[in-house]
Amino acid sequence: MLVAVGNLGYSTQSGLVHSDGFEFEAHAEPYKNLMITAAVSVQKVHDDSTGKPLIQSGTGNASLFAFYTMPSGPVKGLGFGGGMRYSNKSYGGEASYGSVWVPQYAVFDASVRYDLSNLSPSLHGWTVAASARNLFDKNYVANCLSYASYNQEWCYYGERRNAQASLGFTW
Repeated sequence: MLVAVGNLGYSTQSGLVHSDGFEFEAHAEPYKNLMITAAVSVQKVHDDSTGKPLIQSGTGNASLFAFYTMPSGPVKGLGFGGGMRYSNKSYGGEASYGSVWVPQYAVFDASVRYDLSNLSPSLHGWTVAASARNLFDKNYVANCLSYASYNQEWCYYGERRNAQASLGFTW
């Protein structure tokens, strides 16, 4: 692990890090054409020499997404879904006024996809899709870095709403 060397402006490799935690991810299809994905992680990562958390090490995350594809009817092949991503607080380092913690946040995502082969057999393998991350355009702090020994502190906002469209081919 890199450790700051006083006010000299460089670090040296030294020290030990201890990490405990678990991760779990599950995929299920509880109903025909409905896919649910859930994930959770919990962790505690700290510097053995100081007992403080490792900079940028969060304490956990969770996500839950559902996606449904219409099996028949006039919109057969249309799929839509959404979900949320949650990040628990994370350690940002030490500032001159004390410990810096990035607060927890949750953002929501959505997507839609259509299998174009339902329009014409000649379009077999083609899909069109659109998705939006941070659907409600939530303002949140995603990351902080504070180094009291260098008298430097930075915090960064998370990704704003981001929409994308795509045309894909699978063979």
